[in-house]
Amino acid sequence: MNTKDGLIRIIGRNTYYAPPHRHTFAPPRAVWIRGYLCEVRSKEDLSLYTMNEIPLTEPLRQTLFQTPLFDGAPTSLLASLTERLDARLYALEKNDVIAQQGAACRALYVLLKGRVRVDIIDAWGNRVMIEAIVAPRSFATPHLFSRDQMLPATFTATAPSTLLMAPRESLFRLISEEPYLLKNFLHVSGN
Repeated sequence: MNTKDGLIRIIGRNTYYAPPHRHTFAPPRAVWIRGYLCEVRSKEDLSLYTMNEIPLTEPLRQTLFQTPLFDGAPTSLLASLTERLDARLYALEKNDVIAQQGAACRALYVLLKGRVRVDIIDAWGNRVMIEAIVAPRSFATPHLFSRDQMLPATFTATAPSTLLMAPRESLFRLISEEPYLLKNFLHVSGN
């Protein structure tokens, strides 16, 4: 099980968890994830680990290269892109939350199939729809390298969808190796 960044700690497999004693100040939030009892420190961390990871098929690979971010990619990059990006592909169900408002933007998000609703919570606590994203398209790109890296909105799948996620560090490395990608990234971020 992926425990990247130490955000989720595996407590045990198919075991009962109890705090060491009754006088703990705030026991960790313990949840079952794929048969493991885990401590989750925040809601946005939980959504990452409950999404169903799937393999990248050839039709999805072709869809990826139709997005403006990877438009004009050289053929040498086509074969190795997902490995060089350390990308993961996820199947989403309707109403799956991809990322929450106020969470750190730690990955590149590319919607390959489906639709995503973008909502914010305004100053009065109302949920306001900002945008509906239709695949294929990357989203939240301006926040990936921003100073505070905080997402200004919540992203929720509104239909069964397929999402590619790549860590910020691997995208930065790939941008430094492939200059055309920097141009495309700046173009996508500016729109």
